[in-house]
Amino acid sequence: VQPDDVAPFVIAQSPSACLYTFGTPAYRPAYNQRGSAPTAFPEQACLQVLQQGGALSTPSGINSFQIESSPAITFSEPLDPLSVNRNSIQLTGPSGNVDVSYQIDGSSVVLRPDTLLAPDTQYTISLGASSALRDLGGNELVANQAGGPGQSIRFRTEPQVESDDMQAPVILGELTPGVPCALEGGNFMSGGNDAGHCIGTDANNEDDTAEDLGADYPVFQNPKNVSINVSFSKFVERDSVVLANGCLTGGGDSNSIDGATVALQRMNGGQCVEAPEASIAFLNTNADVTRGFTIRPVEELEEGVRYWIVVCGDDGDSSCSATIVASDGLALNTDPFNGTGTTPASQDAAGGRDIIMPFDVVNFSTDYYADQFTLPYADTNGNGQFDDANGNGLYNVGDERPSRATARS
Repeated sequence: VQPDDVAPFVIAQSPSACLYTFGTPAYRPAYNQRGSAPTAFPEQACLQVLQQGGALSTPSGINSFQIESSPAITFSEPLDPLSVNRNSIQLTGPSGNVDVSYQIDGSSVVLRPDTLLAPDTQYTISLGASSALRDLGGNELVANQAGGPGQSIRFRTEPQVESDDMQAPVILGELTPGVPCALEGGNFMSGGNDAGHCIGTDANNEDDTAEDLGADYPVFQNPKNVSINVSFSKFVERDSVVLANGCLTGGGDSNSIDGATVALQRMNGGQCVEAPEASIAFLNTNADVTRGFTIRPVEELEEGVRYWIVVCGDDGDSSCSATIVASDGLALNTDPFNGTGTTPASQDAAGGRDIIMPFDVVNFSTDYYADQFTLPYADTNGNGQFDDANGNGLYNVGDERPSRATARS
């Protein structure tokens, strides 16, 4: 047997400066020169792209890592689990070492902080700080010779604005499958194949873009191996996200869980048949608040069958007894075109109709799916505007960090 004498090294990291190269001035020239997108470059090359475009605002280029997220590192080969510990992989902040647990998944290691990270704070991940990381053959970690991720990874967390007079209701940043809004105008409620359009989009409204001119979506499709995901524009109370064990709307086997605010329903036409047994997995597991979750059916959903995702609203026609509530106490705004999401919105924009999203399950897909959180990263209180606390037009502690476009507006 040939002995393993090849040392492991880091091949990828999250967070990564490469994710910040999109749209920067040097992005297109770098793409043309190398023949590939900067996101496929080594980490140091991505930092150069940011520096050349004047877009580098922190030493690492990473300045908006979500405070509930978990950093992850991918190595060139699996590591010896016994070598992965607080001495070999350290996460440090201004107050010293951060308590984390380590999840080893193949060649990757995920660092899960015990509590939320502090906002607007610089952190460093150090590899091999007090003891060595080793592969299964006992070889110690070495530097990436291609100029990729190093053995010291720095990043800065996003800022968090806390100001009662600037708050606005939370909205969905993502609903997969589907769109993050309550629908109107379709015929799927009676078994048709037209899902309708978001409440607040009007074919007669000249301010809407051509894509939004009241055009109806068809009923969505989702491969049975693709997750059902929901994300929010800001933190919500985790205990307000409650999965129903029966139908919330459309008749059928009724729910018996008190305060249920979310449901996955199997449908037959417009009639609810049952709620498949499922569980909720939150994006962060060690806090009372969350910014997203995944619905995980116990058994795979059946191909060719229609399902509804229900996210409860709070208007008079709601089928629910409760709704999802943000950490500021405001209810989820289910119709963001009427306020938050297009213009600054007041607190009375909270609530709205139930979000009922129809989708048909299709066969397994070998395509790669990546969910994108599309809200502006600077809008941490979710009110649809840049908050300049002292009115000086500059970023100061307590402000939301503006993008270049925001700062000029």
